[in-house]
Amino acid sequence: MSEPVRLDNLEQEQKPITQSEPKEPSRLVKKPVTRPVAPVATTTTKPKLDIPLKKIAVLVGVVLVTAGLVMGGVIAWQSVMNQQDSSEQLQEYVESETASLIEKISEQIKLPNETPVLMIVSDASLIEDEAFKHAQDGDKVLRFEEAGIFVIYRESTGEIITKGKTNSGPADSNVAPTGVAE
Repeated sequence: MSEPVRLDNLEQEQKPITQSEPKEPSRLVKKPVTRPVAPVATTTTKPKLDIPLKKIAVLVGVVLVTAGLVMGGVIAWQSVMNQQDSSEQLQEYVESETASLIEKISEQIKLPNETPVLMIVSDASLIEDEAFKHAQDGDKVLRFEEAGIFVIYRESTGEIITKGKTNSGPADSNVAPTGVAE
């Protein structure tokens, strides 16, 4: 087996290892030798971003303004597309309504061979023209520009209310072309 360990040998083995550095020939200093220590595990933290709050606010503002402009553009585009659809639908309505009225009125009187302007009486109480004195709200007026005549037609009764000559001036403001009536 192994030899017994003597205590005096053990004490020698545990003495720190020292290294001497000559500073001056007469003085020798003994320093203990240090051994490197393994790094201690520490929690890692993410580095902080040093972005000032003002820059963040500006960036957020730019993003919001850009998003608002894009959304506004999309909404405006959709509105234009809907308006075009509405205009087309209104034009189709005016054409079909005018054709229907021409057919009904031409059974009662002879009409000029031209496309008339269709108007609807929106407020008969405001009309001062004597030719329209028997007109009521909702009556339809066909104005034939080239022939210089107009016809007021009441659909509820199927009657021609008035037929007359047009003035050379513009139509009365309370008899508006279809689609413009208030």
